[in-house]
Amino acid sequence: MKNQADFEIVNTTGIIYAGGEGVVQIEIKNTGEEEARNVKAIINPSDPLSTTDSMAFLSTIAPGSTAVAKIKIKADSAAVPKMYGIDTVVRYENPDGDIVYSDTLQAPVEVKESGLFQRLFGWI
Repeated sequence: MKNQADFEIVNTTGIIYAGGEGVVQIEIKNTGEEEARNVKAIINPSDPLSTTDSMAFLSTIAPGSTAVAKIKIKADSAAVPKMYGIDTVVRYENPDGDIVYSDTLQAPVEVKESGLFQRLFGWI
């Protein structure tokens, strides 16, 4: 197998409340042996999660380096409080200029029950 960029999700931060939305930060590491250029993280949440901005531009990720995709995720008001996996694909250019897509990675995101404060003020 030839040298290539490879990716894993090393960390996800951000909590979403049922019926609300929040910014989730997905930290992606290039675990491969090649630089990845013009990197985009393509996010495809499934019900009860959704997003209006399904792509985050991450520039170049050198081997061993990480980059953070920031995506606004919305949770349906009927979302069950638990951990959800968000399908994430990394699109990048290899050093030859070819466009390559990674395997689908899972970014874990926690949905919490909205408390009284969130229901009253709604802006969390």
